[in-house]
Amino acid sequence: MLDLNPASWFHWLQLHKPEAMSDTALLLLGVLFGLIAKNIYSMLMRSFGFVGGFMSRLAVGWFEEMRRETPNVVDFAMVAMAEYDDCDVLMMDALIGPRRLSDVYLNPRVAIGIRMQTFSITEDVPWVRFRRDEKHGIAARLIRRYRHWRYGRPGRSLTQRDRQLLRVRRAYAPIENLVSQYLTNQWAGLMAIGEPCHVFHFVVALVYEKNADIHMDRHFHALVIWEELLLREDFDRVITYHPEFQHRWDTIRRISAYYRSSPEAKAEFGSLTVVVPKRNLVRDYSVNWVINPAGNPVPVSRPVAFDFSAAEEPTT
Repeated sequence: MLDLNPASWFHWLQLHKPEAMSDTALLLLGVLFGLIAKNIYSMLMRSFGFVGGFMSRLAVGWFEEMRRETPNVVDFAMVAMAEYDDCDVLMMDALIGPRRLSDVYLNPRVAIGIRMQTFSITEDVPWVRFRRDEKHGIAARLIRRYRHWRYGRPGRSLTQRDRQLLRVRRAYAPIENLVSQYLTNQWAGLMAIGEPCHVFHFVVALVYEKNADIHMDRHFHALVIWEELLLREDFDRVITYHPEFQHRWDTIRRISAYYRSSPEAKAEFGSLTVVVPKRNLVRDYSVNWVINPAGNPVPVSRPVAFDFSAAEEPTT
């Protein structure tokens, strides 16, 4: 049986003096002691690392509970409307559960930039809004000029509007790709072979309602809203189904007012299209054309019951 008493090992070393041992025996003995020491060191460091990481996560969780904010979490919900007793009922349908920003945005710089947007969000503007750059100092202009010369095309520089749209696409493109997995265009193949289909346009708004005094943690919400809901102007008959979402309707109303304010405002949000065969619907829809964030015209179905001003069909 192996004796783990260090005194026995020391007595064995006194009986077998190292100078009297062969080189092979010394080498094997050194490798054995090295492996034992390395494994003990790794075990201790792994234990300390686990304990330190666990305690740090507890500290961060306690701090977030005190502030009632979780700025590194985002969830995805569908804004649904239903008619009940001559009123429009607002309901929230969860599409995807809470995810960490680092899991949604693979670029850590983009994830940190989204999280820093919580400092500029106000009660009147509860969504992530990328404003145009203001005037920068000499160092910032020189760095930007070098980056354009190093990575950009000769003779062309990005305008403030281009940089703003690039930041918007970096923020909304991962969300659009993730939500599209759940709002699958499974009928797009039918439309490609000639099946009569409708194309519906959805708007994605990344909101952070930090001014809402609710029992839920305040974190990012990616709201998927049918464009027809944002184009409405009559919000008097809307009631909220979920008590914890009483403030959500004010947020949607502010987004709607800003979305209808100017054509440039529409490009500051995400965009999704869903294909549905006509035989699956019971209402009549008229097809109009909208311009997506990429600048391409897309046919979008609108209900005939509503009279919205639509753009003319582009000429080919």
